[in-house]
Amino acid sequence: MLEKAARRVAEMRLDNVRLCWGDAVDLTFADDSFDAVVSSFALAHVGLKERPQALSEMFRVLRPEGRLGLNQASGEQFPGFSTGAQIRDWLGAAGFTEVCIADYDDVYRIVTAKRPD
Repeated sequence: MLEKAARRVAEMRLDNVRLCWGDAVDLTFADDSFDAVVSSFALAHVGLKERPQALSEMFRVLRPEGRLGLNQASGEQFPGFSTGAQIRDWLGAAGFTEVCIADYDDVYRIVTAKRPD
């Protein structure tokens, strides 16, 4: 996926993008590093027990007022993906506020949340 992303970045001539490999439950970035964290279908590749820690890491690397965006399949429809209730509980435990979960066609789920000031 990093190779594919690198090709896209080059094709689009983006000079403000840095791609890197990492561990979702132990991010190597400093606290308060990013204005936004976006994860598309990646959370399903993290073990169920480790997902709360991955979301806590996303919270940690966000700056105050930073935004989180998650895209995934509906856990109610597809085993292996998180349910809306799980996501809401984990995000709340991590400290996120303004959690919004929107399901589309009972298949896709978009989740947004905010790290408070």
